[in-house]
Parts: sequence; C-alpha cells; structure tokens
Amino acid sequence: MADPPSGEIEFVRPRRATPGRILVALLFLGAAAGVVAWQLGWLQRLPLPSFARAPAPAPAPRVEEALPTPPAGAAPTAPPTAETPASAPPAETKPAAAPPSDSAAAAPPAAPAPPPTAAPPAEPASPQAPHDAAAAPPPAPRQAVAEAMPPPPPTPAAPPSPSAAAPPPPAAAPATEQALLEPGPDGPLPIIARDGREPWRVYARPFDMSDKRPRIAIVIFGLGLSAAPTEASIKDLPGAVTLALEPYGERLPDWAAAARAAGHELLLSVPMEPADYPRQDPGPYTLLTSVDAKENLRRLDWVLSRITGYVGVANVNGARFTGSRTDLLPVLEEIRKRGLLFVEGRAAEQSAADALSAPMALPRVVSDRVLDTDVTGATVDRQLSELEEVARRRGAALGVGYLYPVTVARVAGWAKTLDKKGLVLAPASALGAMPGAPK
Repeated sequence: MADPPSGEIEFVRPRRATPGRILVALLFLGAAAGVVAWQLGWLQRLPLPSFARAPAPAPAPRVEEALPTPPAGAAPTAPPTAETPASAPPAETKPAAAPPSDSAAAAPPAAPAPPPTAAPPAEPASPQAPHDAAAAPPPAPRQAVAEAMPPPPPTPAAPPSPSAAAPPPPAAAPATEQALLEPGPDGPLPIIARDGREPWRVYARPFDMSDKRPRIAIVIFGLGLSAAPTEASIKDLPGAVTLALEPYGERLPDWAAAARAAGHELLLSVPMEPADYPRQDPGPYTLLTSVDAKENLRRLDWVLSRITGYVGVANVNGARFTGSRTDLLPVLEEIRKRGLLFVEGRAAEQSAADALSAPMALPRVVSDRVLDTDVTGATVDRQLSELEEVARRRGAALGVGYLYPVTVARVAGWAKTLDKKGLVLAPASALGAMPGAPK
C-alpha cells in the first residue's frame, strides 16, 4: 500500500446520520419485518384492535344489553378519530422491529397506536367500554336476552284423569258437625249433642216419612278395601242405597266424603266373632267372647273413630258374639249412648240383640234377605223379587249384599223399576225410624 503524499494516515469519516436516512432505514426495516411476519403467519394470529369510537350508552342498560352482538367479522361503522394516523400498518408491525434507541423519537406514526393487550373486553362490567368485534361477548347479555324475551304463556293445569285408585275430591262432602263429636284415644268419636240431636238422625239421608208406599232399603258392604269396586259402588248405585265401609280400609275419610257427596248414607262395619272363629278371623279389632268388656269397648272405639258423619254400625257375620248376651250388652249400650243405629246384616236365630235393644230404645234394623249368597245375576234378581214381596206384606224390607260388580249392576238396574211397581227405595235409617220396623 502506498503512503499518502503528505506522509500521514488519513481516516475516512463516517457519513453523518440525517433524519431522512434514519426514516428510510426504519421504513426498510419495517417493511422487511412485515414481510417476514406475514410469511410466518404472525399477523393473522394477532387480534385486530378496534379504532371505532365507543358508542354512547343507551338510556337503559337492559335495553342496550338486549341488543344482538354483531358478528365477529363485521367492520366498525364509526368514522376514525382525528388522532388516528392514516397509515395503520406501521403501528401493527412495531412489535416485530428492534430499532436503535435514538430512532424512537424519530418515528411519530408508531406512538399513538394502542397496544393490543389493552383491549376493551377486559372490563365487561362497564357500560361505556368499547365492544371489540373480535372479542367474546360478556356473560351478562345471556341474562339480559332471557329477560328481554317475552315469557311463555302459562300452561293450563290438565284436569286429573279419573283413576281407580283415587276417589272423587272430598271437598264437596257435607261438613261434619263438631257438636256431634268428642275426642277419643284413636280419633273423634260420635256423641249425642247437648241439644239432644243424635248422629243417626242428623246424618241420615233425607226421606219423606209421609210416603205411604212400601219401603225397601239396600245396604252394600265391603267398601274401602279395594279402590275400583268402591268407586264403582259410589258412582253407579242410587244415592238412596246405604253403604257400609270396612274399618280396615285405606283412605276411609276420602271414601266417606265422596259417598256422602253422592248422596249415600253411611254405616261402619263392626267385626264381631263369627260362629266358625278362628277359622274365619275378621281381624285384630274383632269383638270377641274370649276377652272382657273393657277390651271389646276399646276395640269398638277404634272402629268408631275411623270416619265421621255416619248414621250407625252394622255387622254381617257375628253370630257367636251376638248370641252372647253378656258380651253383647255393653256394646249395644255404648252404641245407644252415642246415638247410633244398629243394623244386623244376617241375624242369627239365637241373637240376643232383639231382646237387649228394645228396653234401651236402640234403633235397630235386621235384614230380610242377603242378595248374593250365590254371586250370580239370577240369584240377585230372585232375592230382590222376594224383597218386594216382603215389603208389600210388612210395609218395609231390608236387603244386604256386597260390592260385587254383578250385585252393583243388578241393584242399580232394579232400582229404576220401583216407581212403576208402587215401591220406593229408602235409606236404612228410614226403616229404623218406622214404628214396627223389621226387628
């Protein structure tokens, strides 16, 4: 290398950095960084900031929140603000560039651009925060939309379908008089009111006692043990037919209320010791000759407290107990003291009820025929025909039967023919009030 002519080393001075050169370098670097970022797909994954002015809050926040959220790709409709520069791409590419420290002051377009991390969806609770089209909507609109939607019309309650296991509603049944009740160990017990009214007269089905036609009363036993035949008996039989409920049945107050609402007069069946006991056992509350009077009265009180609003008690197969004068007397006295009617569904020849009931003026009726000793339509028809003859001869007759479908159907059809035969269907209480009633 040849030495300079002057004999000194001459250093090349660097070119002076001017603002124009710095701007060109920044533009070049920004463009290169943008191309690289675009090729790598970084720009597609960045959320685009919204440059629209925040909409003015609506008068009612509920109405504003109920408006539908714009689709994610929709462009803002508000004009850009005056502070926003026209060239937005340099602001988006700034995070990808690494300019020298002294170049930051010479790049005014990048200063006003907000960072992408300060997006408005971070404050969804404020009603004045701008809504970014690409951000997820706040959770509040779900409740607001539900409030904005009109409520569905109320669905009318479907009427309950008739069920064999559910009796008619008891609300229509006549109310039981509290003056005819007293508290007992197992429930309310019937009593004679202070003014002398007796339950067997108060709860009796109304009947024209001046009617001179021969009277026939029918008592159907076995109600309350099975739902379907009990409901059929209440609905299908005429109201003048007296119904006897079994004390071991379920939902007896409901059945009793439904029967009274249909016009039926009620009896309670009292289990008494039959002739073939214990082969035939009527249940744990059966009145027995083998226990003392106190125990029998305790069992009787349990039976009498099962329902209210009945006219009396009845028994069908208690031949051994009714034949024992010593055991029967305290029971009949209790029945008389409580103002009830006593119905013997099948009186035995040796029954002591006739001799014991007359001195105490106990209203008592004895059946003349059992309708369904043989459960056939022919047998029921024959017994009903014999009852007609007994009623014409004596002025009154009582028939008893069970709630067999054939018995219920035959009695219901037979009752429609009585008027043209010169007979009248009467409740059991109408026979007990007659002078010289069958005993």
